[in-house]
Amino acid sequence: MNEMSIVSNCVLCEQHALHVRDNGNLMQCLNCGYVSTADFIGNKKTNKKFQTLPPDMKKWAKEFNERIWIPSMITLPFAVIFPLDHEGKMQWAIAEMVDVSEEEKQNYPKPEGGFYDKRYDTNNPQIFEEFFDAMILVNQKAKEQSGEQEVKLPKLTKIK
Repeated sequence: MNEMSIVSNCVLCEQHALHVRDNGNLMQCLNCGYVSTADFIGNKKTNKKFQTLPPDMKKWAKEFNERIWIPSMITLPFAVIFPLDHEGKMQWAIAEMVDVSEEEKQNYPKPEGGFYDKRYDTNNPQIFEEFFDAMILVNQKAKEQSGEQEVKLPKLTKIK
């Protein structure tokens, strides 16, 4: 079943990049990188899900239209995009998937036994001021990983 997604103007950045799914229960802006779900309806003082967030996510969260909006974390098989406190300012980071050396494997145990042979290199991320710029790079990497010319990700066009 193909789930319908509506693209609208983002309430935070005002760009036409807000993807609305699941009857409005999930809203993700591909321009500014903020997301809100049904779990974040309400305000910071009373929302139970908000209270469980790490300090940086709480600091970067925004309230608008009776919802809490938080920075996205997007995990892909080849990289992860995440917000990062870089020199006192929230920026966006991409950590690529790298091989775990034989010497390092004991540091990455699997819960079911054995060891992971790949990990996200969060110690050496690429840092971007804008979420959109991180998404452009991820889109390029997705094309490289797939070996195809066209990957079925949302079309990304910088809006000024």
